[in-house]
Amino acid sequence: MLRMLSMRDLRNTPGRFWKTLKGDRMIALSVNGVPKAVVVSVPDGDLEAAVRLVTRVRAQEATDAAERIGAEPGTEGMTLDETGAEISAARRLDEFERVKAIVSSYRLVDTPAIVAAREYGYDIGLLKHSVAEASRYQLPNAQPAYAGRGSTYVREARDVPGDRRIAPEAVTMLRQLATYEVRFVVIGGVAAQLHGSARITKDLDILYDTAPDNIERLAALLIRWRSYLRVDPGLPFTPDARTIKSIEVLTLETEHGKFDVLQRVAGVGTYADALAAMRPFPVADFAVNALSLESLIKSKLAAGRPRDKTEVLELEALRTIAEQQRAALEDGG
Repeated sequence: MLRMLSMRDLRNTPGRFWKTLKGDRMIALSVNGVPKAVVVSVPDGDLEAAVRLVTRVRAQEATDAAERIGAEPGTEGMTLDETGAEISAARRLDEFERVKAIVSSYRLVDTPAIVAAREYGYDIGLLKHSVAEASRYQLPNAQPAYAGRGSTYVREARDVPGDRRIAPEAVTMLRQLATYEVRFVVIGGVAAQLHGSARITKDLDILYDTAPDNIERLAALLIRWRSYLRVDPGLPFTPDARTIKSIEVLTLETEHGKFDVLQRVAGVGTYADALAAMRPFPVADFAVNALSLESLIKSKLAAGRPRDKTEVLELEALRTIAEQQRAALEDGG
C-alpha cells in the first residue's frame, strides 16, 4: 500500500520522510489531506533510470487519456491522427522533464573562463541555473504545442507559464515590434539575459533591417510609443522614416522605457551580417531573434569600454556553461 505523508510531515520531520522513502521507495505527498504528488526514490543514484520510469508512466497515462477521450460522447470519431497527436504532446512534456532533470544535476567542470568570472565576483551557480532555464525555454513544449481535444492536461502540466528572464517593459516592446512585423535582432543586455545572463536591465537594444518597408513599420511604432531623444529631450524629434534612416544610432526614451535603435553593431556589422549570427528565442507567447553568445562577445570586445570588458567575463562563462550543458544532454540522451 502506498504510504501517504503530508507536506507538514516533510517540513517538520524530514528524517521520517527520508527513512520512509528509503524503505518504501515511493511516497504520496498530500496537502490538506488531498494527494498532490508521488515521490519516487532514485535507484542506486541512477537519475536517468528514474526519468525513464516516469516517462513510461506518462506514456501509458497519455494512452489511457486518449482512450477516455475517444469514448466520450461526441468524440467517438476521433481519428488515429488526433490520438497520435495527443500522445506526441505528452511525449514532448516527457522530453521537457528529462532535460530539466539533466540540466539541474550535471556537474560543472571549472575552466579558465569560469574561474575568471568567479574571481571577478560572478555567481557561477546562478549562471548555471540561468543557462538551464534558458535551455528549457528552447524546448518546443515551453510554448503551446497542440491545441486539439484533450490537450488540457499537457498545457496545465507545463511549468513555464510566462517569461521570467526579462523585464515586463522589454517584453511589451518586443511583442509590439513582432506584431508590427519589424525585422530586427535583439542585442545588448536583453540578448544576454535570453542566454542566461544574471544582469538586470530594462533597456532594449535592437539592430534593425534598413530596408524602406521595415523602416516605415518601425517609424509607425516609434510614433505610437511617443518616442523622444534621450540625450536631449527638448530637441524637436519626429521619428519618421527619413529621420530614422539618417541616424545610425538612435537612443530613445519611450512610454515603455529606454529603447536604442542601431543600424550597425561594432564587431558584428549590419542586420544582414547578423542574420548568420542570431538564434530564435521564445519570449512569453511569441519568439524573437537575438545575437548568439559568440557575436555578443565580439560586439563587447569591439566596443572596448571598461564595463564591456567585465561583461565579457560573464558571457564567456555562460558560453562555457552552455557547452558543458549540451555535452551533458548528449551523454544523457
